[in-house]
Formats: sequence, structure tokens, C-alpha cells
Amino acid sequence: MASLAYADAMRDLKFNSCLETISENSELCLSTDCSDVSGESPKSFDAPEALLFFDWDDTLLPTSWISRQGWLNEDGGLDSVDEVSLTREQQVLLQELEVKVEQTLLTAMAYGRVVIVTNALEGWVETSCAAFLPGLRPLLDELDIVSARSTYESLGDASPTAWKRRAFADVIVAASDEMEDSRPNIVCVGDSMYEHAALSAAVRGMPSCRMKSLKLLEHPCIRQLIEEHDLLLQNFDQAVAHEDHLELEVSPEML
Repeated sequence: MASLAYADAMRDLKFNSCLETISENSELCLSTDCSDVSGESPKSFDAPEALLFFDWDDTLLPTSWISRQGWLNEDGGLDSVDEVSLTREQQVLLQELEVKVEQTLLTAMAYGRVVIVTNALEGWVETSCAAFLPGLRPLLDELDIVSARSTYESLGDASPTAWKRRAFADVIVAASDEMEDSRPNIVCVGDSMYEHAALSAAVRGMPSCRMKSLKLLEHPCIRQLIEEHDLLLQNFDQAVAHEDHLELEVSPEML
């Protein structure tokens, strides 16, 4: 069985150039120079319908990098999209990331329902996308976007973990009728430890669920985020198709 204790996996799991065998007959490659040991294309995996959660900040949007450029106000938001002045180098980097993020989301959409769950306030995803990843906006219009904070903070929950846990749980319940598989396949991609803990808590009452937790770097620079999406694109098919729980964490040494 490939399941690992969640807390131990997220804290202690380290990778070299490849992830060692995650089950007796399957291997997930997590390096840019590693070949598929099965000799088959990742597309040969026949994964069931999945529910896929993506964080926004530092997962799809390079928020930490944006902050370091001085474009965010004291509240962590944008005063005006028009005030963002990009150099040519910054434009090239953002366009490169935009392409990678679009590819990642399209790959995920091929497997099931994709939901962006953020702890930012409602409207931040759309505003920041328009400012920094404008070419991604048409695709975002096809996805569900949930502001966990805006939805649940007013109900008395004070912690980011609680906001996301309730958001995940509500989406899972709402999507349960659409997920015909008796062992729901739920994937979470994000940079913060608490969101993976939140998903673990949200599915605690679903023993048959296959939880796939893919943790990215916290506070990445834009180049690291681009490389993380390269890594995701190379291995996403195998991760989603894996038949058991899976908890993986990207380390800086992998990029």
C-alpha cells in the first residue's frame, strides 16, 4: 500500500532525482531527466473521474514573486491593475508561466472537475489574473472558484485551515452525485501545509477515498513555479491514476 502517514510524509518525505517505487508495479518520475520505467506514455493510464483542487497564490499565481516586486499594497492586494508596470523580462516570465499553468489546468480538466479554492478574499483570483496572467482568464471562466475565507470567516471560523477544510468538504459533498466511482479520487495541489491538512481532515470520514496530495514549494520565485509546473505536467497522469493514497512534496533540490 502506498499510503503514508500524512504528517510524517509532509514533514519528512524527501526526494532525489526520482521518487522510489510507490507501489510494487508503479513508479512516479519526479525529475526532468527521468524516463518512464514502464515504457508507456503517461496517457496510457486510465484514471477514473476525479475531483481536483488547486490553490491560487504561489500555486498558479506567483504571489510571493509579485510581492517582492513591490506591486502589492499593505493589505496584500492591488490598488489598480493599471498601476502594474512590467519590464520586458517580467512579461516574458509571466507569459511562460501562463502557458505552463494553462497546460496544467487543461491536463487536470481532462480527468474531472477542477475547483480553485483560495483563502484570499473573493475577487482576488480574477483581479490578479487580469493583471499578471491575462491570457488565463478565459480558462478560469470555465472553472469553479471558491474563496474559502470570504465564505466561512463570517460563520465564526478563524483559521485558514478551517476555511479550507469546510470549503473542501462542501465541494466534495456537492460533487458526490457526479462521482460514480465507489472510491472517490480527490487531488489537491497547493503550496501551504495547512491546505493539505485541511483536505486530510475533510475526507477523514471517507475511508474509501483516494487522496492525492501534491505539495509545492512555499514562497517560490517565478522561475521555481514555472519549473514546478513542468514537474507536474510530466507526472500528473501517473499521480491521478495511482490506485491508492499518495502524498508527495516538491523540494528545491528537484528543480
